[in-house]
Amino acid sequence: MLFNPLQQLKDIHLPQAIRFFPTAPGWIFLFTLMTIGLGYLLFYLFISSKRKQKRILLKKLQYTVDYLQNKPNKLIAELNLLMKQAALVVYPREKIVPLTGINWLNFLDKTGKTNQFSQGHAARHAKRSRHGP
Repeated sequence: MLFNPLQQLKDIHLPQAIRFFPTAPGWIFLFTLMTIGLGYLLFYLFISSKRKQKRILLKKLQYTVDYLQNKPNKLIAELNLLMKQAALVVYPREKIVPLTGINWLNFLDKTGKTNQFSQGHAARHAKRSRHGP
């Protein structure tokens, strides 16, 4: 009788499927740490972007006031433009862009908790101006 070595072979057993997320505590801690770090980084970038925009607007404001001090009509127009830019930083674009004239002044009153825009010099200037603020 011949000895057949193939008879001694057994079926191949495949290893268990690898799970998606490793359960080792070190990996869980690393993933949590990376998630927190990424969240902090995004928050910091968002805040620093807002601060940078605020600094730029304040520099523009100072320059505008210094440069146009003796030209009140031009000063009002430039200040209105700066206020619109500042509003675009804080509020959604869709809410700010369509506002002109008295609607814009009412928005400034509401957000500034005052009535100086719609009742003051800006309102008189808006009534005289063809395009409004």
